[in-house]
This record gives sequence, C-alpha cells and structure tokens, in this order.
Amino acid sequence: MFFYYDIGMKGKSLWYVLIMAFMLNSIAVYGEIPQLVRQDYLSMRFQGVVDYFKEKEYSQLDKEQKLLYIECLAKVSRVNEALEKLEPILSGNDVPDQLTCMTAGIVYMSLGKFEKAEEYLMKSVLNGVVEPRASLAMAILKLEYRKFNEAVKHYESCLDKTFSIEWLESDMVFIVGVEVYKAAREYGKLAELYRVRSSMKKKYPASYRDELKANYKLYSVERKDRRNYFSTLSGSGPVVIPFVPGVKGIRARMILLTIKGKTFKVALDTGNTAGWLVHSRELNDLLNPVKGGRTVTGIGPDSESMDGYNHYYPVLDFNIFKVHHVFGIYVPKPHPDFPDANLNPSYIRDRIVSFDFVRNALVLETEAQFQEDKDRNRPGERKMSRVSWFGYKYIYVPMEIKGKAGFAMIETGAEDIALKLDFITELGFSLVSKTRYLMNGSMKGYYVTPAELKIGDLSFSRDAVEVWHFDTFYDLLTGFSSGAVVGPLAFRGKYIVSFDPFLNQVVLN
Repeated sequence: MFFYYDIGMKGKSLWYVLIMAFMLNSIAVYGEIPQLVRQDYLSMRFQGVVDYFKEKEYSQLDKEQKLLYIECLAKVSRVNEALEKLEPILSGNDVPDQLTCMTAGIVYMSLGKFEKAEEYLMKSVLNGVVEPRASLAMAILKLEYRKFNEAVKHYESCLDKTFSIEWLESDMVFIVGVEVYKAAREYGKLAELYRVRSSMKKKYPASYRDELKANYKLYSVERKDRRNYFSTLSGSGPVVIPFVPGVKGIRARMILLTIKGKTFKVALDTGNTAGWLVHSRELNDLLNPVKGGRTVTGIGPDSESMDGYNHYYPVLDFNIFKVHHVFGIYVPKPHPDFPDANLNPSYIRDRIVSFDFVRNALVLETEAQFQEDKDRNRPGERKMSRVSWFGYKYIYVPMEIKGKAGFAMIETGAEDIALKLDFITELGFSLVSKTRYLMNGSMKGYYVTPAELKIGDLSFSRDAVEVWHFDTFYDLLTGFSSGAVVGPLAFRGKYIVSFDPFLNQVVLN
C-alpha cells in the first residue's frame, strides 16, 4: 500500500500562513472562532481544531462552533463521535439550515453513507446562498463516485473571485484542487494551480515556491495526445502477463519490465495512490523522465514519510503492451528488498484490467473482449458478481458483515482479509488479542475473530480474520476509511477480480 501527498500538505516549517476571516458576509460564517483555529481549519490541520474544542465545555459552545467541531471530528475519522454530536442538532431542526446541512453532508461522507451525504450537500449548495465549503465537499464526494468531470465543476464553483482572498489562497482549496485535477487528468488546470500558488511571493519562501514552479513546468509541457494519460497500446487480442513465479507473500503479484537489456520487477498494487512509483535509481535513469518538484510519500498506514519527486514518463514498455503518458513519483528504495517499481493497474481507464488469481496473471481487455472472454463466461462454472466501484485513489466496493453495510477496499498490496475495529465493535464479535512486528520494526497490537464478509453475491469466511485499529489510515480530506481490507489471498486460486472503468464496476468471478 502506497500513498502520497504534495509538498503543500506537509512541511509547514517551510512557510507560514496568516489567515483572518475567510468568508464574506454573504457566506455562512463561524461565530467566535479564534484566528489560530481558523488557520488550522483552512490549513487542513483538523486535529488542531479538535484539540482546541475538546478542552472547552461543549454545552457552552454556540451552534457554529459545535458544527465546526463536529466537522473536524469527522475529518480525523472520529466519525461515531461526530455523528453522536450531530444527531441532536439535526433532530432539533424541522428544516436544517445551510450550515447544518453542509456539516451533515460532510459527516455522512466520512461514514461512507454517500447517498445521504449527497442529499444534505445538495440542500446546502442549492439553498440560494453559495457556501464554497459545501461545494468543495461535493467535489470530493463526486471523486468518490468517480464522476470526475462533475468534481471539476463543483470545485471550480468554489473559486469565485467574490470569495475572500483567505479562502481562495488557503491550503484547503489548493490541496483539493490538486486532487480533483489529478483525478480528472486535467493537467493543464493543475499546472495553472501550481503557477498561481508559486507566484505568491509574500506568502511563501523561495524554497517552497521553487518546488511549486517545478511542478508547474512538469504539468504544463505541451505533449501530443494530451488527454490520453495512462493510455495503453497493445496487439489486437487480450493481453495476458503472468505474474513472476516463485515470489511469495505480498510481493507475489509482480510482472517484469525490461529496458535496454536490464530486467526489473514491478509490483502490482491497487493501494498505490500515485499510480506509478519508481524505486530503482537505475530504472529511473533508463526511463529518462521529465522531472518535477518534491512530494512526500508513505508506504502503508504506519509508515514514515519519505521524500520523492513528481516525474513524467513518456512510455512504460512491457513488451506485449505499453502504457503512455504516465505521471508518477520517484522515491528511492526504503529497503533493499523493495521492488524496482510499483504500478496500480486500476489507473488504466481505456482497458478492463483483471487480476486473474486462477491463472496467476494480469489481463488487459477492451470492453468487447471482456464480454467475449470464454474463460470468464462459461455458464455454471463460476459465480459472477458485479458491484459498484467507488473511490478515485483506492478501490472501494459495498460489503456486509453480520448485516451491517459498509465498504471494503480491494488492496492487492495487502495480504488477506482484515477488518477495522471501529466498524465491527457493535457487532458482538469475540476478539482474541495478538501482536505483530510491522515493516518499520515497531510492535503493533491487533485481534483475531471468526467472521464472514459478503461482497455482492460472494461470501468470504475466516476462522481467524485479523482486526486492526487502523486509526491512522483514513482519507485526509474526509476522514473516511473502509470497514475492511481485502487482499489477494481471499481470491487466490478461485477468482478473477476485474476493474471496469467504463461502468465503474468491480467484477468478481
């Protein structure tokens, strides 16, 4: 599992932010909120807001303060606590006001109740008065629905020049913009975002602006087939690439990349949120990328952050297929046994990509080829289940445990099935304590319990499924995290897992 965020998300020692009020009179504002709390909020330091309010007597807070506290609780993934505080406010209003609707939408999004979140956010957005934070939340929600053009539309509605400069120049607006434009592959608009931010000489030091300028240059270069990023080229038939044999554990899903007589191992990981990561310096030099600015990268939910660099790779040639126009990250190997590179095949949107755990191969097909696949569609031999695909970075599918609905993340960089403790706490499972050493050498406690997880028409049972806190692994924009992680061992030898970007579905059969 790999995740990244741009330099603007961390490294606050590099620069400072001075924020006063952030909304005009026409926009819903918070009550007596101290400047530092507003600064934390717009800088996406939501834990700082929570820490401030938890020291106050909750009953003495005014409504606006309570709603800000509730929103930030949700965004640091304390979702049950946020909901508990929100419900009395909702029940006390026959017709909730705009600010309450916005907060409810954000809380329900953090809970993974996306339909309910959209219902409340629409009430806020369409209430006659523009609330840019609600539009920003709607943009993030549309990303989770994989409706990228709609996400861009909602995001850009937050950029009206009548809004305050503190809002328009905030970390929050910048970071969400980076996420939206990357997901929508609007790299020209992404470049402009970096250009504008790099021009703010009075706000940021030169070292930070230099990194922004490097990213501006990276994303602004005119290239042929500008919108065909992560596009594939192959022969007329389906592409079948066997996994590298003899590799065990979570690195078992690897394919080979050969360039100028040198062969490199590439891990296939749907938890890689950058799409393409290069760890081998030799491979990176051979690929001759266009280099951009610095970024911060993490590996796994408990990893240390590592410096990396945004790069553009014109082509990745896997011999029987090629991937063109790839934006990725170079970050040197944190350990010698790391793979040379890491590819998230779900970033490919012009083919249906399958992890075939029966043949132990990666398969790429067109829509027509996928429908005609005789190995897949033999009646009666294997049950097929189509489920909706949510998520723009991770792959979330609806699931159910003991009648409780939620989301499972399909993570080919994980191992087997793991459950989140918060999600199953109320379900009455009998938990047995265990401990384990993590990749970084620290010891972590977890639990095991018998459990059955359902995805679509399929059931996955374990006598001793692992249960983890996962208290630091959540979406930094929303606080959302899935109730379960499902790795390749759940499918090994039995299932083909396919990612259909045309219908936004995951197919298991």
